[in-house]
Amino acid sequence: MITTSAALVSLIQAHGDVATDAKVEAQKEYFYPGTWRKSWPQGLDMPAILADAVPGDGKKHPVTRSDIFKRAENVDTEADALDLYVLMCGWGAGWQGITGYRCRRPLHSPDVAAKLLAAHRAIRAGEDPKAVYASLQPGGTNHIKYFGPAFFTKWLYFSGYGREGVGGKRPLILDARVARSLGWDSWGWTSTQYDQYLELAAAAAKELGVGPQVVEYVLYSMNGTQTGTKTDPDAQSLIIEDVPDALYRALIATASAQQEPIQDVALTLLARALDVTLEGSVV
Repeated sequence: MITTSAALVSLIQAHGDVATDAKVEAQKEYFYPGTWRKSWPQGLDMPAILADAVPGDGKKHPVTRSDIFKRAENVDTEADALDLYVLMCGWGAGWQGITGYRCRRPLHSPDVAAKLLAAHRAIRAGEDPKAVYASLQPGGTNHIKYFGPAFFTKWLYFSGYGREGVGGKRPLILDARVARSLGWDSWGWTSTQYDQYLELAAAAAKELGVGPQVVEYVLYSMNGTQTGTKTDPDAQSLIIEDVPDALYRALIATASAQQEPIQDVALTLLARALDVTLEGSVV
């Protein structure tokens, strides 16, 4: 378990060439606005990023960290907060249908837009990241059901990385892959542990001559694709190896015909087979 900045610096240096801030902010992912539009909750303001999306059209939209930072500069209303949320989740979940579904679940929580906006304003006003993190946890004033630390730390990062908080700490992403690289538990981090992580990253970054976000990026890169386990509720992706050729071809054909990501098609078919209704989705 990494508990000192010296140990963290050694770990990062052993991994190879340290990335630059420019490389980190250029990190690009793709998501499907049409899938989001198709599953958008009734009664919730449609964000600008989805205004022209055609439900289920299968078109990919690129988004970088830099794009999200720019959008975060102008968030004044609840509608703005939802727009930023889609970009953040689109980048964080990418093309993964199951992860994308998990990102859309919080949108059904009461006052979701108001709570997102409140957390955004708090972190940008320079409040202690530890305190804002705690506000998003169960029992906190801004807690949103199904919005766990792996994604709400992305919200804090994109909302407030450019604004130093108490003690000069900048909010960073903390997910299962980052935690595993540190030798920590892969979920269930307290606000105190999050604060410790930010302090370690800041100290290591200073010694390496980079921004703290580079430390997070390298820690994330150290771990490959992770599969979920029943003891890790914040990592519910499923990897199925050796899918029979006939089944795989049928999934591809169905996805192509419906113009939807193959992950979404597989999730829908699995739900139908098990007679399970996905919250926020039409099965």
